[in-house]
Amino acid sequence: MIKIAVYSLKGGVGKTITAANLGQLYATHRTKRLPGTKRGSLRRVLLVDRDPQGNLSQYFNRYSDGPLEDHPIGTDWAWLDILPGNLSLAAQEDAALDVDRYADQYDLCLIDCQADLGKLTAGAIRCADYLIIPIRLDAFSTNGLSNLMQQLENLQEAAIDARVLGVLVTHDEKTPYSDAIKKLLRERLPLFDTTISRSKWVSESTIEHKPLAEIAGPDKKHPLRPMTTRPAWQYRKVFNEMADRLSNLDKGGKQ
Repeated sequence: MIKIAVYSLKGGVGKTITAANLGQLYATHRTKRLPGTKRGSLRRVLLVDRDPQGNLSQYFNRYSDGPLEDHPIGTDWAWLDILPGNLSLAAQEDAALDVDRYADQYDLCLIDCQADLGKLTAGAIRCADYLIIPIRLDAFSTNGLSNLMQQLENLQEAAIDARVLGVLVTHDEKTPYSDAIKKLLRERLPLFDTTISRSKWVSESTIEHKPLAEIAGPDKKHPLRPMTTRPAWQYRKVFNEMADRLSNLDKGGKQ
């Protein structure tokens, strides 16, 4: 089981949307196959909500104010399960996260972290093999890059071994400075070539509690056909980039 934490210390950058949609696309066989997933596998995915706000749980209509389940529960999509989160996470004295006990049940685990390098986030990152870091360029600068690099250095000093699989630009739109910032990022970190456009469909997805791949898009000829919105295809391309990078690492390549 490959474990990936979606991490950023800034809120509003699309961590939950990213974890939810990458997981749902894989579970519904819309992407390349990850290394380690057997050919013909059901592509079983475990989502983990480690934010006391429970946004990932709300996205899939699996939020509850009551005691948290200590085992994964199903979503509306077969082979896509979730370990829910709610405010009771904040009171946990032991924030260690152990998903390895489910390693035989799932091919991929995606962990949605809160925007705070507290015990919950640290526990999630310690559990993960890789990190995906979403960022918004409209809230980014050269100082933002320095802060991000410092955060990653702090993780290394804390003996956290998770590797940065990719930095993902979200809410993307063309501005006078966007290309320059992407160039800076690419020089220092493995930036995904694909970006997620600023789009009303992302907000629509959150409101409807429905993954982007299932949103009825602007194609009037096929209003109920899935995968009709641009962000759905962009997340598919991001996943395929991710799969290629993992395959390269699996073969001993450098990332």
